[in-house]
Amino acid sequence: MKAQRTLTICVGISAYPTHILQPGEAPLRFLAKSASDLSALFQRIWPNSESKHIVIVDEAASLARFEEALASGTEEYDLQVIYLGGHGRIGANNEFQFLFHDQRPEKAAVVADKLDLALAQSRAVNVVLLLDSCHSGAYGDRQTFFSTAASPASRICVASSRSHQKSWEDPYFKRSLFADAVARSLTSTPSQPGGEKRVAGDFFDEVARDVTRHAFALKRSEAQEPLLIGHRNGPLSLPTVAPEAQAIKSITTFQTLLRRSRQIIAGLALLLLVGACFTSYATWRPALNGAGHIEIRPGPKWLSPLNAGFWQRRVETDAQVLDLRDAVVHEEVLNEQGLHAWPGLNSAGVRRWADAFLEAYLNADTASRWRVRLGYPDAVKRLSTMSTRIVPTRTFATELATELAAESKLLQPATALDDIWTVQWRSNVVTGASCNGDPISQTQSDEHDFYLRLSQPENYVAWLRGLALAARADEAVGYEEVAKIAEMFTEANRIWRDEYTGIIASPDEPITAARIAARFTERPTLSEVSALADVAAAIAARRSDEGIELVTGDERSRLVGLMTGCAEVAAYILAALGKDGDPERVVSWAKARATSDQGRVALRILAASGALPDNAIVWVLDTLGFAGDASDRKRAFVNARAWLSAVADLRPLPDEVVFRLMDYAAERAARGDSEGSDQVTAIIARTPEGAAPTFDPRYRALVNVSADVLPSKDAEVELAGLLARSATTLSPAQRDALMSVLDTSDSDPPPVVFTNEDKGERPEAIELVAGLRFVHLLAFSRFVLGSGASDGPAKDPRSLPFLRRALADGLRFGIRPERLEEVADAAAVALEYQSNPELDATTLRDQLRHPAADAATRRAGVEIVHAAFARMSRARWNEILQGLRTQWRKEREPEVKLALAAAIVGAVAKTKLAKKEEARSHEKRRPSSL
Repeated sequence: MKAQRTLTICVGISAYPTHILQPGEAPLRFLAKSASDLSALFQRIWPNSESKHIVIVDEAASLARFEEALASGTEEYDLQVIYLGGHGRIGANNEFQFLFHDQRPEKAAVVADKLDLALAQSRAVNVVLLLDSCHSGAYGDRQTFFSTAASPASRICVASSRSHQKSWEDPYFKRSLFADAVARSLTSTPSQPGGEKRVAGDFFDEVARDVTRHAFALKRSEAQEPLLIGHRNGPLSLPTVAPEAQAIKSITTFQTLLRRSRQIIAGLALLLLVGACFTSYATWRPALNGAGHIEIRPGPKWLSPLNAGFWQRRVETDAQVLDLRDAVVHEEVLNEQGLHAWPGLNSAGVRRWADAFLEAYLNADTASRWRVRLGYPDAVKRLSTMSTRIVPTRTFATELATELAAESKLLQPATALDDIWTVQWRSNVVTGASCNGDPISQTQSDEHDFYLRLSQPENYVAWLRGLALAARADEAVGYEEVAKIAEMFTEANRIWRDEYTGIIASPDEPITAARIAARFTERPTLSEVSALADVAAAIAARRSDEGIELVTGDERSRLVGLMTGCAEVAAYILAALGKDGDPERVVSWAKARATSDQGRVALRILAASGALPDNAIVWVLDTLGFAGDASDRKRAFVNARAWLSAVADLRPLPDEVVFRLMDYAAERAARGDSEGSDQVTAIIARTPEGAAPTFDPRYRALVNVSADVLPSKDAEVELAGLLARSATTLSPAQRDALMSVLDTSDSDPPPVVFTNEDKGERPEAIELVAGLRFVHLLAFSRFVLGSGASDGPAKDPRSLPFLRRALADGLRFGIRPERLEEVADAAAVALEYQSNPELDATTLRDQLRHPAADAATRRAGVEIVHAAFARMSRARWNEILQGLRTQWRKEREPEVKLALAAAIVGAVAKTKLAKKEEARSHEKRRPSSL
């Protein structure tokens, strides 16, 4: 039938009060507009005066206002079309509720029964309800108004979705999908004018088709399927009108598929991106960087081309190619193979990536060191193992066992050395020898032979270095152990000399390569003897820290007794003990030697201990021929130059030596040898300000460098730095020239250009380098060391960043740390003066933590920490050491924890008695200590 008298009621609610909404519900955007649009359409379909059109939106759309609209008018209508758009929900007992606008939540939610009572007020012959809400299909389960068969009229409800589905709105149509489908169906005019569509036929089919297609296209394949509810006795139809010119076109099937394809592709791309980001965040792979270090990079290798954002993250470890397990692992690292978990902590309390390095990549020695320095609970236990012999014997698992066990105790003082060092002692030391030449057993002879022929000097030095660290950490290693090794060294050298003499003296022995090489197999080597002296110095340094007697009377008698028969080794041991040894015996031994070196190494050790007498320095020069003619003096200075420089850095040279050097410098200058004169002047300039020679006019003439130091000859730059370090008063021009090292147009510190010659290598050709060079860096570092705190460069905020960068660049280039020692010392001075309020453990830790991803910068921080510790008083030293240990225990990043461990171990190992004696003897020419 075609209705003439029609009542339309359009209710749409967008602006709900938020307090009546449940979790997951929000105010709607287009339901009020949907109701207004449909009401305007119905006015076009039924424009006659006999029809009535009511629209109720937002705040006005209460249940009471809806009931009032249903009861409006006294006459009956042929048709009543009702549109209800708003929130729908499933309430208690799975009952459908439509949400009207009301400030009271209990009044706003209307169940199906109440909705039926409201609809029953209608006087229309036929009723069509367009229910546009989520779960609207559930209305049909409880309603009775549309299902009764007693009514002679047609009552049809078209629900926008099924009971388990949501009903959607979208900005594309700027109304709900259901309201748009209704409007589109009623404006889709058939070919004949005045067309109409059956509600239960074409109208419902078109609405259902459009809603389903548009939900699939616009809502990422969400299902929304309209539902037909009600009893129909006749073919109820709705008229159609022509569409408006500006109507939004429907989305075609092709457009739907195209849109969904784009959405699926975009979703997959997003999924891949999220997966890649998660993979990068949660995993890492090893790689070899340009600096030769093994670093960890985020995610798998196929992500590396991105190299942007998170993928730029790099953690450069201290491990290098030589630290890898084997060639197979090296190949894997080169190809960036392997993928390991990144987040989380391991048994040592650090990031779990350290576990993969230890188990899969590092060799035994490096892995053992990492275990100790990262604080693994089983680190010390794994330094030794039980052999598989018939009678199991405990043996060491790594050549570095003694050193690493000592490191563990230095990091965690409560940890026992677990007698690791005694296991290696049995393997490295032959006992039973003496200094009086008594015969030894065949077994002892065989053991000495093993030391002479099968052990390597560098390996034995490494063990002695570990023994020195054990002596520094624990009282288990004492002077008696030092004495026994000295006796072993002497006996081994006697055996070697007997064999060597037999080979050389044999009349039938031809001159062969083996015969010539025999002279170079002498054991012990000087490096071994020096390392043994370090063990003695470490014992004294530990006792000094503990405030106890450095050497007891009995111990001194034992060590001095070694000078009878074992003097070639004992002299170095006594020299390392300085005044607590026997300086006179050491000097007498040096003077009595027939060899050309005059025992200068032992004398230098004596100078480092603060116990080298002035007459010994004069004797060295005279013995070399410095008191002879010009030719003899030149030869003597060439031979003594390096030794004199080393001694001058450890203690002031005697006045007599300085005066004679000034005479020689003037002589070389008069002969036109400016280079030779500069070399002598560089040694004289190490003399501190205030010494008698500095008042000599010749000294002033020698050290009168030009005002324009930079750029200038290397000798002048070096001399300016040496003068500054010795606290000689510089002219304003000289100070400005040294400070010009910091001048740069950029905000970053100026870079220093290093060359192979700075490594100590002989260059194949002269390298011409522009800008700052190593000589400028040393000059500025010495300027910092020799200047006061009030107006010196140490307080300049540019000094510390410059020195720290130069130190890191030098270490990265391959400069040996000992050549950069003065740079580290200067950085420590600058750090001390610029720390506010005071240098503490946290400040030192920050030198290692901020540049965590850069191994060279971390290593530079370690050297600065070592230098800072060397300047501290004993009480301050102990306090900050405990603070650093606390920071080490708390640290979670492996690379930072390794650096902290290196700083702690080095601070103890390098702060020996010699350093402290030197600091006490140079208080006036150095900046004040902490």
